[in-house]
Amino acid sequence: MHPATIATVGAVALFVAVTSVLAVRAHRNFGTWGFDMGIYDQATWLVARGQSFITVRGLPVWGHHVNLVLYLLAPVSWLGGGPSALVVIQSLSLGAGAIPLSLLARDRFCSPWAGFGAAVVYLLYPPVGWLTWVNFHPEALSISALIFAWWLASRRRWGWFSVAVLLALSTREEVGLQVAIMGALMTGRWLFGRRGGRTGAVRADGLWGAAAMVVGAAWFLVCTKVVIPHYLGGGDAFYIRHFYGAYGSTMGEVVTHLATHPGTVARLAAEPDRIRFGADLLGPLGGLPLLGLPFLALAAPQGLATLAGSEWFLRDVRFQYTALMVPGLVIAAVEGAAVLLRRRRGVGRMLMVWVAVCSVGGAVLRGPLPIGVPSSAWVGPTPRVASMQAAVDVVPEGAGVAATENIIPHLTHRKYAYDFPNPFLPMVYGVDGAAGADPDTVDWVVVDRQGLSPRYAAVLDRLVRPGGGFRVVSERDGVVVARRR
Repeated sequence: MHPATIATVGAVALFVAVTSVLAVRAHRNFGTWGFDMGIYDQATWLVARGQSFITVRGLPVWGHHVNLVLYLLAPVSWLGGGPSALVVIQSLSLGAGAIPLSLLARDRFCSPWAGFGAAVVYLLYPPVGWLTWVNFHPEALSISALIFAWWLASRRRWGWFSVAVLLALSTREEVGLQVAIMGALMTGRWLFGRRGGRTGAVRADGLWGAAAMVVGAAWFLVCTKVVIPHYLGGGDAFYIRHFYGAYGSTMGEVVTHLATHPGTVARLAAEPDRIRFGADLLGPLGGLPLLGLPFLALAAPQGLATLAGSEWFLRDVRFQYTALMVPGLVIAAVEGAAVLLRRRRGVGRMLMVWVAVCSVGGAVLRGPLPIGVPSSAWVGPTPRVASMQAAVDVVPEGAGVAATENIIPHLTHRKYAYDFPNPFLPMVYGVDGAAGADPDTVDWVVVDRQGLSPRYAAVLDRLVRPGGGFRVVSERDGVVVARRR
């Protein structure tokens, strides 16, 4: 085995070990949240048992997102695994993305050490690190699958390419758009990249590319126009109105508005938070994705979604909305660097230094890994952890429970688990205007008063006052446990 390969595997192992330990520790110290750790832990538990309604979110599993990968994760739940197991799997998958990227760079630059460098840049990339921090999201598992698919296509290993594409599609509905764009790029290679003596091989690129375009587009349309509306009882996915309601009430209206009002898109792109977000995405990669502009199209669907979305957190690298952009950004960086070196062979050393400075600088200034300034974002032990764990331990297995966002992820292996103040005061529950769930399904309430808003505190006080239906079992360090009378 080449030393560069050994170094790459070692870097991946170190990344997985560090991020797994930090993520598990954060969860055990009550640093994960109901949205979305509680949502996906309960969803996995439900799917493993043939059930399908996420009470944390108030939506059916397949009305929330089409994450068929949950079926592959079901054995984790059967074996008793919960949030800690899910975040370790996420770290493994994210770390694995460095391997196909290193293989792609090795092939493009004809150097195993170039592959090692690409792997390190990927592992230090702030959006990748933050994805290990921000709870668990199935779409994060698509990153390694999509990068593998692109590399396998470049090597014309069509059987394994198909496996990688299907795995990527299983993570979320929007991945279909990325697969379709990948297919378009492959078809473009067929149309414009013919080389003497390789016509048959290049034609295969076009055929497989066309198939990927059809499969990806069909997956997206079936999920968004058939599956999700079926489970919601009609209408588009909840996030259309929630994030893009200013442009229309359906996906078609939103897309039509943005396509016919380019001035709106241009105005949004010039706003400071969008510019900062773009710098956070491109800066640690040295701006190289801009040199691989056609390949940057892989990141375009989610990029446009974050650009037009109404919420600020869509444009923050600390949150999961970068996941569907990462494959396109890192692939475009490698392909763009390859284009630059083909045109200017003398800039190799300068390029290596430039990318190293940008990558390390990005990791230090914007990344969550221990070498970074923001590494304090990882939740460490506090004196209140014991009180919260004692409160969790009181709740019987299977009992219906409502708990605040930092506690509910520890109580989601049950049919009825609500993110307090749900179901007593419906908040971000179901689709817009949906009625709340039945409060009678709740037998226990566990509330951390620290940081509780006055409105939510009033709900708790109403529940535990005389005649309110619940009596306080314990209160320690501001953590209240109440049981139905």
